[in-house]
Amino acid sequence: MADDRNPRFTAVGIDISVKAAEIVMSINDVPVFNPAEVFGGEGEIDTTMRLNPTFRKGRNSIVIGLRMLPGAAAGYDPYLRIDFGHWDIREYPDSFDGRPMAVRMQVTLSETGEQVLKHAVELQPRIAANDPARIAPPGPPQEGWVWYRFDAEVDVDLPPMAWMEGEALSDTAETRQTLTAAMRKVHSNLGDGSATARAALGPFIERQAASLGGTVDEYFPVYMASDFDNEDLRLVPFDVSDAELRFFGEGRLATFVPMPHRFEDEKTPGYVVTMFFYYWRDTDGEWNLIH
Repeated sequence: MADDRNPRFTAVGIDISVKAAEIVMSINDVPVFNPAEVFGGEGEIDTTMRLNPTFRKGRNSIVIGLRMLPGAAAGYDPYLRIDFGHWDIREYPDSFDGRPMAVRMQVTLSETGEQVLKHAVELQPRIAANDPARIAPPGPPQEGWVWYRFDAEVDVDLPPMAWMEGEALSDTAETRQTLTAAMRKVHSNLGDGSATARAALGPFIERQAASLGGTVDEYFPVYMASDFDNEDLRLVPFDVSDAELRFFGEGRLATFVPMPHRFEDEKTPGYVVTMFFYYWRDTDGEWNLIH
């Protein structure tokens, strides 16, 4: 029997079903999706996501912002369902297939327009969680948005997150100048093929690989190399002149939004591959890619 503490055999992730609604989600205050966009919309999305790299062994916080769209043209009743837990990583289950999960939550819209939360918490062998609860918004209140949170104790041997020991950041001219220089340096190495990109990404891909129980030699060719070696993808020139500096990770991560590390597909207009890279600064004042 495989060791289910080993991330080589265990996926930690979520099933998501969203109809006529928009969501944003963060794990340990790091966005799961592109921070420049919302997930969902007027239609329906139903998917399963393996998220090992976004978790660590131990305590993790999951925060979900939800805005329902009762007037959506597609005609769906607004709805969100999330099941969170772990499963055998060698399997590719259908979403909401009835397998055991640690947290099940769903939100519907009442006749009076209020969001109604229902949830159930179960003890999985490797995850224990508290009840999802409605919370105050993490920033200034935004009309129509409601926020929820639950915490999960994950007993899978996922690697620690070095960025959590980083410097608390602030928006200063020095921060902007040095962060821009660090991001530009990484960016300059992304367009010269996978070998150059692999060297530039260093500890970032080492942690990505470890979160799946593997090595860089196993991880990089399968999950990343094709983006850098694809002749149809062109690296978009680095430009953050009109971007917004934003902080994540309880103030220890920074990036510019829209994110500047992007590739455009020359044969498919409008198709863009965005690298979701966040940066942190260590005690020596050096900027690092998230790991």
